[in-house]
Amino acid sequence: MKESSRRWIFASVVAALALTFTLSNINETKLYHAIKTQLAQTGVILDAKGLNLSPMYMGSIRLNDVNIQTQAFTLQAEQISIDLNLAALLTGKALPQALYIRFADINVLQTEKESWLNFIESERFKLKRIDISQSEIHFEQQHITLEQTDLDIRDIGKNKNPRAELRAHIGDGRIDAHGYLHLRHGKLTRGFSRIKLIDIPLSFIAHDTTLETLTGSITAHMYQDKPWQTFGHLALQKNKRNYMELRGKLKENKSKLFVISDMVLKIKDAGNVQISGSCNTWNTCQINSQSTSLNLEPIANLFNNTKYKHFAQNNSLKNILIQTDWNADNFSSQGQFSWNKINYSLSTPLPQQKEVNIGAGKFTFEGLSFSNKSHWHLQSATLSTADNKNASINITSATLQPDSWKVPLQLQHSSLWLPLSQIMFDQQAHNKNISGDGTLTGHLVIKHTAEKSHTINFDIDASQSSFSWLGYKKPKNIPLTLQGNIIWENDEVQPSSLRSSIQLADSYANITFKPAKLTLQNMAIDFNQLSNQGIILAQPLQQWHGNIAGNINIDLEQQQLLHAQLQLHKFGVKKHRLTGQINYVGKQWHIPQLSWQFEKNRVQFTTNQHAQVNINAEYLDSAGLTSLLQIPLTATGSFTAQKLIMPLGTLSQTSATYNLNEHALKFKKLKSHFYQGKLRAKKLTIAAENNQLHITSLIQAGGIRLNSWLWLHKQFDGYLEGSVYATLNLDAHFNPQGKLNSWQGDGDIMVYNAKWLLNNKRIQADKLALSIRKREQFTAALNITKHQQQSSGRITIDADANIAGHFNWQNKSFKLYKTWPHLNYQQQP
Repeated sequence: MKESSRRWIFASVVAALALTFTLSNINETKLYHAIKTQLAQTGVILDAKGLNLSPMYMGSIRLNDVNIQTQAFTLQAEQISIDLNLAALLTGKALPQALYIRFADINVLQTEKESWLNFIESERFKLKRIDISQSEIHFEQQHITLEQTDLDIRDIGKNKNPRAELRAHIGDGRIDAHGYLHLRHGKLTRGFSRIKLIDIPLSFIAHDTTLETLTGSITAHMYQDKPWQTFGHLALQKNKRNYMELRGKLKENKSKLFVISDMVLKIKDAGNVQISGSCNTWNTCQINSQSTSLNLEPIANLFNNTKYKHFAQNNSLKNILIQTDWNADNFSSQGQFSWNKINYSLSTPLPQQKEVNIGAGKFTFEGLSFSNKSHWHLQSATLSTADNKNASINITSATLQPDSWKVPLQLQHSSLWLPLSQIMFDQQAHNKNISGDGTLTGHLVIKHTAEKSHTINFDIDASQSSFSWLGYKKPKNIPLTLQGNIIWENDEVQPSSLRSSIQLADSYANITFKPAKLTLQNMAIDFNQLSNQGIILAQPLQQWHGNIAGNINIDLEQQQLLHAQLQLHKFGVKKHRLTGQINYVGKQWHIPQLSWQFEKNRVQFTTNQHAQVNINAEYLDSAGLTSLLQIPLTATGSFTAQKLIMPLGTLSQTSATYNLNEHALKFKKLKSHFYQGKLRAKKLTIAAENNQLHITSLIQAGGIRLNSWLWLHKQFDGYLEGSVYATLNLDAHFNPQGKLNSWQGDGDIMVYNAKWLLNNKRIQADKLALSIRKREQFTAALNITKHQQQSSGRITIDADANIAGHFNWQNKSFKLYKTWPHLNYQQQP
């Protein structure tokens, strides 16, 4: 006995001396590189500032300022201690047995268990313990961070009894968990775990909710010869009160992995949802949810979005049944729900309407699926009325992704379009009221893309509906069909482009709208028929009348015509009527024949071989000239007028060349008959300015009979006779009625056989010569000849129409005075 004891003591001393000798001769750098190489073979990249052998524990090393990179996680730690297998160390191998991680920042990139088992159960490592303390663990995919984390997993091994304890904080909340497993040859014989969640802030999980915290616990029991089961509850709380609570149990089943038993989701003041189902594997499940009735308002109050609350007020769903099949990262769902009545209060009430009502109806759907690429797909859905007479709206092959979606809708004599449209428009920031009645038939495809663009492709028959929108009104039983698409870019309210074929009654057109550009092709519109059938078009189309057909392209921003091929028949706005053909190609006009009527105005337009537009007026007055000036076009050509009613009087048999632009109508070489005389103008310009007609001209006149020039009689407030010859440089402004508002100019006037009334006396002269000038005040030098006697004088009229002047006659001097247009004279002493 003593001999054996001595041998054991001797052997122990030898082993200790050998181990001490071995450790003292270990090269720290080689040991670090050995561990780094072994880790790299498992996909773990290690980088540390230094490695030190522990002076207190044999076979323990410490790494400082550690960085670890793997596919499953990244780690930065101030310190990691590693216990090495002593037996392996004697042979020169570094085989870790335990990890002690302190003050670490761990970022979990993947949560798939295979990524972790490859590391923990690697044949190169026989880890028995992992201890993490005072660390943070970030779950990148779930956007969750565990703070002040203490995690201890020990007794790891296929024939061990692993135990784990976890304590961590999420914000002001806490997670406590513990559990154990009994393993034999890697198989589970018994196990237990419990997770307790205490006031976990929901802001770390969801942001669009009024709820505050998540609280609850989950307990699991596992047995080798009995079915395992998991049970517990989770509650979403506000002010420490449960508003949503999930309670239930999962049980192992012989033919399935587990079944869901006695699971109920309780929503405060809303109702209960019964949940059942089963899973064949952890990745293959079928879950059924059903509820007899759910009040929507309490559910909407759980969200911050006020739009939900506005829609859900006093509304409820009933007979809810949803079946979901889940396979790995994909699931597919089908179901239905119905309602007795849905009420929606308008934020901006329509006339005599404060609420939108949707009568009893039903919504069914199939093939609502979700893939691991965040891709939603809806195979089909139907929104129908309770009596199924208005089959309403079907959805087929809808796809929804985080940054884009596509929803095709089939309308089958749908009456639900109106309340749904009213609700949709009421939800928009720029509310546009819509009202109406009747049904729609056709289909819509609504698309949304990552670039914040929205597209609606449509093919709609609205013949059996009446509606009013944006000033437009259409009665029922008037044909209306639309095909095309609308695109909105960058969430703008106004569409960025529109392409549509439209037929309304017997009128039709292909419309293309892009920013500042409008094109109408294959157009044929009868505005009189539309009006007679009770159709009210949107402003500014309400005052249009007549027929228009052809193609037209307009630059809306510059208000310019780019291209036109039009056939018109009594077409125009207000009192204007255009009949004939218009072609505008390559900035050139081609008008075979176009007539224009406006009140008494009658004008013909034609073009010659040089693409000049010739104007031939039967009758043209000041109002017609003003309207002509308002046309946004540029043209040149010849001008003739049988009667040209100018503010100064009536010109007849007028001819000239002209230049018309957006600012003025300019005549050159104008010739005309004017009150039995002739009038010539080297140039004459007419412009519309501030609701006035502005005329500038250099005029030569001869043989004009004053007794016929009534306009001049009104200016002198008296009777005039004589024959006038004059050269005038004139700049005058007239109001729309032709009254002279202001003028300036100069010139010479000769009146032969002049007669006029002065102080109620009839005065006549063989010749009256005037040299006039008008700026701020009017001045004129006058000479009178009668029976070889001559007289001279001067007259001035100031800005207040006060007259001052004098003249000499037969050696007598006379004073001129009074206020224009009244004139008086008095002999001077």
